[in-house]
Amino acid sequence: MSVFSSMALARSAEDLISLLTTAVLTLSLPVGLPEHFPFWFPIVTLTRDFIILAGTLIIFMLHGSIEIKPALAGKVTTCAQMLCVILALLVAPAPVLFWALGAATVLTCVSGAQYVARGFRQMNEQG
Repeated sequence: MSVFSSMALARSAEDLISLLTTAVLTLSLPVGLPEHFPFWFPIVTLTRDFIILAGTLIIFMLHGSIEIKPALAGKVTTCAQMLCVILALLVAPAPVLFWALGAATVLTCVSGAQYVARGFRQMNEQG
């Protein structure tokens, strides 16, 4: 894979994450939508993303480089969050949306913990 195709792939992933973040925030606002997310869902989602970003910046600033590898838990988390957005837009029954949000929240916390553990491991390996 060339550098340019890697950059294009990264840009596509960045666009998808931006779209997902916007959808989660929008669906958290009670503005006439039949179903909306509870206030804590975007807090959990954005906190995880902020922790990952902060950790990445800290490791890069301390060591000048960082190895970023996507985790399976992170990919599954993104899929679960997208499913929640789709269910809310389709006005799924409240219990279905409730369980999907619960599963997405648990996956968000698990993947966040996994990325933090990877960051600490990387810090220890680099000295």
